[in-house]
Amino acid sequence: MKGIYRNKIILAVLVIGSIGTAIYVASEKNAATDNNSAMTGSPTMESLQNDLLDYLKENHPEIRFGSQKYIDYVSDVCILAEADPELAKLSNYEDIQFYCAEYLHELDEQQVKGIIPFFGFKPSEDFLSKTIEEIQLEVIAKERQNETEFQQERD
Repeated sequence: MKGIYRNKIILAVLVIGSIGTAIYVASEKNAATDNNSAMTGSPTMESLQNDLLDYLKENHPEIRFGSQKYIDYVSDVCILAEADPELAKLSNYEDIQFYCAEYLHELDEQQVKGIIPFFGFKPSEDFLSKTIEEIQLEVIAKERQNETEFQQERD
């Protein structure tokens, strides 16, 4: 019985962490006019992180990567449409928002595992090497798996 509640809590954390990703996936599907070119040239999380860090270095030098201020800033970029109007002017703003949502998801995943960063959170090399497309496909697969598990628990 206790294991079922633990599994439901883990499932809830994963679902909440992937909400931003799911919203992005849906918006990308709606925005794609050509199925062949919808996902070509997908940037990596590292390239998006570097773009954000370059922007922060110029515009918000007080925000250090991985710090609580950084986490708060990234959260605002995910949640608030106009958290930073200057950042919103960048051509890859939506991709940076995607990175921000995934950065927070990666942080949540580490905290669920009991890893709580003391000096600030820095994502894994595995995370940084993934493209938007790869993460979107992972989210779709996780959602299908979670739905299957949920249906099995109900039966």
